[in-house]
Amino acid sequence: MKKLKIIIVTVLAIGSLAACGGDTTSKSIISQVAVAESETEIETDTETKPTTEVETETEAETETTGRDEEAIKNSQLATITSVYIMEPLAKYKSLYPDMIQWILKNESDMVIKNYIISILAYDSNGYPVKIKDPYTNTANFNQLVFGEAVNVLPGETYGDDGISLATNHNIFYAIAIIKELEFYEGDKWENPYYDIWIEKYRETPIPLDDLSNMYN
Repeated sequence: MKKLKIIIVTVLAIGSLAACGGDTTSKSIISQVAVAESETEIETDTETKPTTEVETETEAETETTGRDEEAIKNSQLATITSVYIMEPLAKYKSLYPDMIQWILKNESDMVIKNYIISILAYDSNGYPVKIKDPYTNTANFNQLVFGEAVNVLPGETYGDDGISLATNHNIFYAIAIIKELEFYEGDKWENPYYDIWIEKYRETPIPLDDLSNMYN
C-alpha cells in the first residue's frame, strides 16, 4: 500500500511539470520514483526478518519443551506398567462386577507404603467416559484411587489392586498414572509428570491404536 501511494503522488507531480514543458525535470522525477520504490522494498524486506527469527525461536522452544517433558517422564519413582478391564463373571455382573486393574512398578530405591493413582477410561471408539462407582453412584472422568499398605520393594511390581465398575459401564480401555507416593522411610513424592499427563489425556479422545499399545 505504501508503494502504490508513492507512485500516484509522483505521477501527479510529473503531469504538473510536463504541463510546464520541462523534459529534463520529468526525467529527474522518474528517477525519484525508482528510488522511492526501491526504498519501500528494502523497508518491507527488513520488516519480514523478525518473523523468521520468531519462527526459529518457536521451533527451538518446542524442541526444548519436548526434551524437558521426556526427562520428567523418565524421572518417575513409580510407573503403571499395565491397565486392563477384568470380567470375572459376565452373566453375574451385579454380584461380580467388572473391574479396572493395574500393575504398579517401584522404580525407586525405597519401599512404597501407600500410593495414589489417577485413572482415565474410554469407550470402544476411544472417547472418554466417566468411571461410575457401583456403590455410591458417583462418576468422574478422573478417578483417584488410594492404595494402602502395599509394601512394594525397590524394583518390584504390585498388581493386586483394582476398582469395581457399574453394571453398564461402557468402558473398554483405561489408562493410569501415579499421582503420589509415600515411602516407609517417611518421604512423600508427588509425580512431576502428573500435571503434564492429565493436561494431555483428560477428557480427550485417543486413537484406538494408541490405547491398545499404551502399555506394550
